[in-house]
Amino acid sequence: MVRLLIYSLSLFVLCVSCQKTKWYKKDFSEVDKKEYAQQILQGMLKSYYQGTPPAEHMLFEAQKYDSTNAAIWRELGVPYLKRGYYHDSYYYYDQAVKFEPETWQGYRGYNYLYFYRDFDRAIADFNATDSLTLDFTDYPQGQSVDYMRGIAYYGLGNIERSQEYLHKYINEITSKSDESWVDTYAFLYCGLGYLKEEKPDSAILYFNKLIKYNPNLSDGYFHKASTLFYKGELVEAKKLVDKAEELFKTGSFHKRPYIEVLDQIYMEDIDKLKSQIQDVR
Repeated sequence: MVRLLIYSLSLFVLCVSCQKTKWYKKDFSEVDKKEYAQQILQGMLKSYYQGTPPAEHMLFEAQKYDSTNAAIWRELGVPYLKRGYYHDSYYYYDQAVKFEPETWQGYRGYNYLYFYRDFDRAIADFNATDSLTLDFTDYPQGQSVDYMRGIAYYGLGNIERSQEYLHKYINEITSKSDESWVDTYAFLYCGLGYLKEEKPDSAILYFNKLIKYNPNLSDGYFHKASTLFYKGELVEAKKLVDKAEELFKTGSFHKRPYIEVLDQIYMEDIDKLKSQIQDVR
């Protein structure tokens, strides 16, 4: 009798559970699913760090409701990118571009440029982004596609094309605002480009602009000192390399999180230049 009672109660609980499942079942429309996926994404961004288990769980949950949400794909790729798993990150960014190229193609190009140093693919993405938005200059991650094309061509060793795009960027900003609004690293790579073309006077002109608008950056003083050393102007070169050393030791030099920038300077470079100047003197 006791066993029969237990069995009956168990059956009752099971039936009630089944009914509850039915009662609480929610059918979402396609519009609801997209909105819910976006809500989960926004909740994740506010509550958890990228790449943590809760963040990953929420992103995959959001994808169940909307697998075409490009921002979700992009967020899934970020932790792989930052940790150096570029092959894995590429898959997710590729999907983001597939579903929303206007937003994410230039961003993928940004990653190709800085993280992969795949300059040809970066340029292709910047060109494609331009073709999608013909009426204005795109700024993926806050950087002009013209500026980044200039950096990419510099990385390829095509200095003529690099200067073309860097000057295009500089001229556009100067005409809309004034020269002080230009990203000062454009002056840096213009100057370095002129050095590669063996035009030291033109290089100094742009290193002067870099020093003028970013006076606390070691790079401008170092590269100007190096150029003056090449020209035989040792006294001024010594003063500038000392200033470069002082600023470098404070951590003020061109660098980016996670990666090494093109032609990044190191303390060894400064020491070498100081030694060369001393040997000649």
